[in-house]
Amino acid sequence: DTSSDYGKGLAKNFIATFTADGGEIVAEESYVSGDTDFNAIITKLTGADFDVIFIPGYYNEAGLIIKQARAQGITCPILGADGFDSPDLLELAGAEALNDIYFSNHYSSLDQDPAVLSFIEAYKAEYGADPDAFNALGYDLAKFVCDAITRADDLESTKVAGEGMNVLGYASHSLALGKPDRHMDPFRIEFAADGVDAVQHHEGEELIICISGEVELTYGPDKTILKAGDTAYYNSCVNHGLRAIGGKPASIYGIVFIPV
Repeated sequence: DTSSDYGKGLAKNFIATFTADGGEIVAEESYVSGDTDFNAIITKLTGADFDVIFIPGYYNEAGLIIKQARAQGITCPILGADGFDSPDLLELAGAEALNDIYFSNHYSSLDQDPAVLSFIEAYKAEYGADPDAFNALGYDLAKFVCDAITRADDLESTKVAGEGMNVLGYASHSLALGKPDRHMDPFRIEFAADGVDAVQHHEGEELIICISGEVELTYGPDKTILKAGDTAYYNSCVNHGLRAIGGKPASIYGIVFIPV
């Protein structure tokens, strides 16, 4: 999905990881959100020799791509990510077309963890439907914000954000000053002692400078220690994360360069 940062980021990361492990990409085709007829694209694929298809997008288009691919005789496994997680995928693709469909996710309704089971039961009681991954993310976020509000001395925004930092171990601040059409995304991250910025990947390139304390930068399989004044520049599509080390708080400034 070339109209979505989510889709483009997934595609870049998949290609980088798959080819690094010896895989070969034999064809790349694109679409945009809202497309419904993918038969011309699929026809191109029927003449290629491949083992699997990866669709980096949401269920809205993925369901139709799967249905039309199966109708043209493509039977190989089809892969996706958390954007596949919706009951609508079944409705759009049809049950028979969903054999050999696999996607990675941060949430599963089959998880037997008591917290997950309790969430599913409460959601179904309230809304009369099974929750998907997007509902789970919304629930987690609401619980997180409510917890920070409960522990804050008052509802002043910086105090609520500070309590959120106490849970996460860091606070991230955008320095873009409300410019929506920017090509750079400046930010500041403040880490509590041993605070961790979760491993992530996204489009663009990133430049960071350590302002205080010490942080450990994880970049793919490598780890680098940055002290005050040290900088790092890297491809943001590769998994990366930061954490304060030495038992002391730390802070960094950074810029994400956004592809045009």
